[in-house]
Amino acid sequence: MLAKAHVPVSQNVIDVLNPFDGSLVDRVPDQDVTDAHNALATAEIGFKISRSMPRHARAAILDKAAELVAAEAEEYARLIASECGKVLKAARKEVGRCVNTLRSPKTWRGGHTFRLVSRL
Repeated sequence: MLAKAHVPVSQNVIDVLNPFDGSLVDRVPDQDVTDAHNALATAEIGFKISRSMPRHARAAILDKAAELVAAEAEEYARLIASECGKVLKAARKEVGRCVNTLRSPKTWRGGHTFRLVSRL
């Protein structure tokens, strides 16, 4: 990891429930304003680091991320289906779009700029 990972300050959690049967899918941190500020600060550090990297190095990171998502595509699709009630076919398409999005910068020919969202 290029930047220190953000660890939520809040110890509270939110239950993620399957909308069809009400079963517990997972628990996620209930983030507060401090967590949001910390996450944005971490993202800003990562942005500064990645901005100084050559394009091929950034593309290699995205390629690896695409490879990791693709390797567990079915698991991700089942998680998406269970947490938000999508049909599995639609969830699989969503995971496929994610992989394609991570791979698409390889085809970019420049002209794209990115900016960090302002802090809260």
